[in-house]
Amino acid sequence: MPEKYKKPFRFWKDLKRRKVIQVLAIYAGAAIVLIGLSDDVAGPFNLPQWVQRLVIILVIIGFPVTAILSWLFDLTPEGFKKTQPYETNGSDETENQKKVPRITYNNSIAVLPFEDMSPKKDQEYFCEGIAEEIINSLTQVKRLKVIARTSAFAFKGKQMDIREIGNTLDVANVLEGSIRKDGDKIRITAQLIRVDDGYHLWSETYNRELKDIFRIQEEISLAIVEKLKMNILGEAMGGILKRYTESTVAYMYYLKGLNYYQMMTPEGNQKAQENYRKAIEEDPEYALVYAILGSNYMHACMSGFVSPDEAVKYAREYTIKALKIDKTVPVANGTLGVIISSYDRNLEASEEYFVKSVRLNPNTAWDRWFYSMYLRFIGRIDEAIAESLYALENDPFNIYIRSYIGLYYLLAGNTDECIKWQKSVIDLYPNGFMAYQNLGEAFEVKGMLEEAIESYEKAVTLSGGSPVAETKLACTLHKAGRTDEARKKIEKVENMKNGVSFYIPSAPLILYYLLTKDFEPAFHWLKKACDEHDFNLPFMMRTPLSEYRMPDDPRFNALLEETGLDKFMM
Repeated sequence: MPEKYKKPFRFWKDLKRRKVIQVLAIYAGAAIVLIGLSDDVAGPFNLPQWVQRLVIILVIIGFPVTAILSWLFDLTPEGFKKTQPYETNGSDETENQKKVPRITYNNSIAVLPFEDMSPKKDQEYFCEGIAEEIINSLTQVKRLKVIARTSAFAFKGKQMDIREIGNTLDVANVLEGSIRKDGDKIRITAQLIRVDDGYHLWSETYNRELKDIFRIQEEISLAIVEKLKMNILGEAMGGILKRYTESTVAYMYYLKGLNYYQMMTPEGNQKAQENYRKAIEEDPEYALVYAILGSNYMHACMSGFVSPDEAVKYAREYTIKALKIDKTVPVANGTLGVIISSYDRNLEASEEYFVKSVRLNPNTAWDRWFYSMYLRFIGRIDEAIAESLYALENDPFNIYIRSYIGLYYLLAGNTDECIKWQKSVIDLYPNGFMAYQNLGEAFEVKGMLEEAIESYEKAVTLSGGSPVAETKLACTLHKAGRTDEARKKIEKVENMKNGVSFYIPSAPLILYYLLTKDFEPAFHWLKKACDEHDFNLPFMMRTPLSEYRMPDDPRFNALLEETGLDKFMM
């Protein structure tokens, strides 16, 4: 619907939602009866003429007053209550959009990493893990905005006032604390602070044994909910009190795994998997760890640490195992959605898993981001942007989500907005290569080849020679007439493919040969990428640059249809 028609349409919907039309219709009927009645009784009772005039004046004055009151208040079984504003994300919701909850937040909180007060200062993983588990628990409460770990932990080690942190994260409350762990003895201190005035809403100290750690986490979460005066229903209460294991040994391995997982490096990834497997050895029914292990393999694949075939084999196995034990684990449903869409290339079958993951935990940034990628694949770019913006509310410092929002804007035709988002990522994380790579693509779309080359060169340097960044740089060099340099870089990537033991994706090489219209090697690398189930392929099917789109060629068309990639194309 064109924008000029949307506002009147929404206003009319809001009039009906607030029952203003119904109330005014009743008022008009009552007014007609009252005026008629005043006319009927004026004669028999010899009433002066000014009485009838007064009745008409009062009826006219009462009309706007009634309209305003009916707009502002609703009559409910509990009495008059203020009507909530009409919620919109800037566009009219479709039935597909309504599958995923839209959240408005009356309360908000950031849980900071707990300070390690242990004698040896060697319990950082434990302190951060406990804080993250409280975060995960609080996300079960609807209409409570809970900042994700990535953003909440960004202030670790920084001497900043709590109110400054709260204002930066746009939350009303902050939870901070400390943990002293000595053997099986733990002392946890937690305090809930209101951001606007620094007032301590609640504080508590727990001197317990390690075996009581689950109970302490539950007590802290419930105390927060109570102090924020949040109404929690049975489902949310069940989420807060839910325990995936009763084994403290398995739980400790799980927390160590989370700590290594956050490093986002091949070494950290490997150590995370080792600890997750130890947790499973201690508790073979630990559904959450199976789900996290599956997610770990998927992230390793998407980061290029391992080949898709190897990653998906284990990711699928562990994710399905998690769902067999507990079908309500949100991360397992989201991971399975990624596998089915990006590896199996079955978009229709994957949607239910993305939607379910968000329904199970609508406050989780990663699940909403995964769902946004699905929306991108099927061409619903505006909705993909909306989902990513919702995700960013809960994780404002997440550079992956920020960078992808920029890419979605690029696909929507708003190149300047893409550049703005990539620059915001660079401001947060100057050494991250992804934003420079995406910034290069935006400059390439605008025809600013020198700026694109500079950005791609920065991405190559920061990534340590990423084949994706190298290939995109080669393409832009070719466009700029520096064909010899471009060819040498492509040969370098091809030699990497043939001469290293670790996984190198084939898909980026397709771009160069599509650009040069050398379709024989382009088809060769497309076939190889399809055989590898290269995760770059679904993203390549939609591009704002026409020179990188698949040709209308019988061989290409047959291969894309056979592999299901034709459904991803523009």
